[in-house]
Amino acid sequence: MFLIFILSLVGALDPNVPYYFGIGDVQGWRIQDNSKTITLQSLFPYLTSSNFTGLVNYAGTSYLDSNGNFRDPLSFSGTLLYSEGKWILVDDGLGALIHSAQPTRIPQLIQTIGIDLTSINYVLLTHFHTDHTGWDVNGLQTNAIEFPNAQYIAQIDEINYWSSTPALQNSSNYQNLIQPVINAGLLLGVQGIHSITSEVMVMPCKGHTPGHQCVIIDSNGQSAIIVGDAMHQPVQVQRPDWNSVYDWNMNYSQPLRQQLVTMIGATDMTLIASHFTYPGMGNVAKELNPLPSSSGWIYLPITV
Repeated sequence: MFLIFILSLVGALDPNVPYYFGIGDVQGWRIQDNSKTITLQSLFPYLTSSNFTGLVNYAGTSYLDSNGNFRDPLSFSGTLLYSEGKWILVDDGLGALIHSAQPTRIPQLIQTIGIDLTSINYVLLTHFHTDHTGWDVNGLQTNAIEFPNAQYIAQIDEINYWSSTPALQNSSNYQNLIQPVINAGLLLGVQGIHSITSEVMVMPCKGHTPGHQCVIIDSNGQSAIIVGDAMHQPVQVQRPDWNSVYDWNMNYSQPLRQQLVTMIGATDMTLIASHFTYPGMGNVAKELNPLPSSSGWIYLPITV
């Protein structure tokens, strides 16, 4: 493990190199599959640039450029954890469903840190949107399981929802990405909080999807939370009342996000977000001069 640590520090902020971190005794790597620039309207269609007046990030910079794009790209990433002798992958990216010319690479990058894909013990799926399940299989033609010795874990509510109608199955690519895992006997549906090791557990965080779950890391006095798609952009730390267009039920996602922001800030947890700009890790701190509409909290990326 020491050699893996050294290798992972080289080019730590280069998305071609897994970003190493530690939470207590848990070792982790953030791994980016892809990234892209997105517009305000593509994520928050009910907002305009005027809603961002006076709203700035930790560096005092506007979140938007003059073209209405978010300055920081949207990341598509996963998190590899090593806890109590178990290799745990949280979300596996776009995979075969890539929508741009940028190469996908979660499996390749896992192997660059010396881990064979057959060594992965668990794949924790925060939810079934295809940018989180794309590497469940290694190709849409073969449907061969990419992590053949892993137990894939999702909330039962997530499984039941996306399998309930042909339309939902089609929109989630269920037959290509989830059904092969079921056919292989590798999908475990859980209900509520479920421990993977004594340091890692999944926790229901319904809102973005019916069975969306977050992952809690708690080890040796330190803690972190992988929030999946409970947040898409750092601005949602300041404005947790802003719902993404992709949220299934805003009556759940908005209060959940507000609770998460307050909890993370008050307990000094590390925030790990699937779509925040790579490496997508940071802290939540008190905002010095918040706008009246702000939560009073602000995101501080770990690279600051």
